[in-house]
Amino acid sequence: DVNHEISDIYHFSAMVNYTEKPLVFTSWSLENLKTIIEMAEVVAGGKEELKNSPFIALYTEPISPLTLAKESTQKLMYMAEKSLPVVFTPCVITGATGPVTIAGGLVQANAEILAGYVLANLIKEGTPFIYGGGVMAMDMSTSVA
Repeated sequence: DVNHEISDIYHFSAMVNYTEKPLVFTSWSLENLKTIIEMAEVVAGGKEELKNSPFIALYTEPISPLTLAKESTQKLMYMAEKSLPVVFTPCVITGATGPVTIAGGLVQANAEILAGYVLANLIKEGTPFIYGGGVMAMDMSTSVA
């Protein structure tokens, strides 16, 4: 058992110790992300080696509808500064956090992803950015997504 506030660091450590596959990871805070990136730089053999041949991608997300949360934005900007990949994935729930139609949900998800993409590229043009996304429907009769 570890302190939940740093469990993401332990999780990343376990992943890099037990696989050689590319990793998608999460981080609870900007400070923990900085620690994780330092660990990744050691594994890669240095800052430039990690930048030139990244084996990691941060998973982060906006808050639907159309909100870039402070924590996610800070982490997105940090990864952009480092020229490291980000998987940016909104989770629009049609009828709850987005329009009731699938088309409307897709438009909203695309707008949220593009907001992250533009922000990352304003920080550093050419930031590796993975278009994530998920649109799900809420059952309007039960309020279950």
